[in-house]
Amino acid sequence: MIKAMIQIFVFALLVCATSMRVNASNQYTVTMVLWDGCEAVCNGLNDALQDSAYNIQFQLLNARGDANNLAAIRAQINEEKPDAVVTWGTKTTIEIAGRTNSKSGVDSSIPVIFTQVSDPIASDIIHDFQHTGRPNITGVHSRVPEVVNISAIKQYMPNFKVLGVLFEPGAENSINKVKELKALSEQHGFNLVSVPLDLNAEPIKAIDHGVQKLKKHGVDFIYLGSSTYLEKHGAILIDCALKASLPIITPYENMVHDSHALMSIAANDYEVGKIAALQIEKLFSTDTQAGQLPVLQVEDFAYTVNINIAKVLNLYPPMSLLKIIEITPPIEENLSLGDLN
Repeated sequence: MIKAMIQIFVFALLVCATSMRVNASNQYTVTMVLWDGCEAVCNGLNDALQDSAYNIQFQLLNARGDANNLAAIRAQINEEKPDAVVTWGTKTTIEIAGRTNSKSGVDSSIPVIFTQVSDPIASDIIHDFQHTGRPNITGVHSRVPEVVNISAIKQYMPNFKVLGVLFEPGAENSINKVKELKALSEQHGFNLVSVPLDLNAEPIKAIDHGVQKLKKHGVDFIYLGSSTYLEKHGAILIDCALKASLPIITPYENMVHDSHALMSIAANDYEVGKIAALQIEKLFSTDTQAGQLPVLQVEDFAYTVNINIAKVLNLYPPMSLLKIIEITPPIEENLSLGDLN
């Protein structure tokens, strides 16, 4: 019954093993735990595993955006004991890997590689990036340092003074992000306005109410922080912000390419999946425990601007940034806010 509730997709990766060390059955199983379906990280991991020198069965377990499903997924992992587990997101990782001072995660003999965790140290998943302090835990950290985002906003808008952020009251990663931004505001001379979302209300009402509060407090930019809720309902947030004539900076590049966020500085999620595969190959090719592998840091980030939104908001990037940013999509003539709704 438990398995019937969880989406499972199995890809047989029929690639012959080379001279590298293999296990007794000459086959490995890698399980990826997803928050809400397979996306770019998942696709990058799958493609990289198919290209690897191992015979790997790749299984996806999908929580379907419901934290209540994660306990059943953890139990299934403990029963099946895959050779490696990859997690997506902070909520998923905490439930599957547990915290540094608890034994609530999967069996410690099962290696776990986390991805898409905004701050694994603040979330108490690891002690530090070089030495995780967890025998079976390592990962890939791909989040842009927030000081880089603040610097980008200041370059884009030299008179920037107030940053607005909506956050999930019950989401640890979202709350931690507000704390981090608050500390940065004191260090870098800007004001932070943070508004909690009413998660009991309809998303469009909760988000619009939050945006109106930010507008009332005179924010110059809205930062779409670490929030699976806001990522899921990003289109609503972006539309509400546009109606309020407020630009958005987001860590999710697809919201610039495919929606109406003004800009993002982000790692390529597909590449994050490929880097996670490197961690797995290190585990399979040596006797090293996952916890002995440093968390790999993504260092290449793309700075992307939606030039159509820049035109609608009359916020064109300064000449100093044009050499380093990616402009997307092509400029549309006679574009107005009404054309975007």
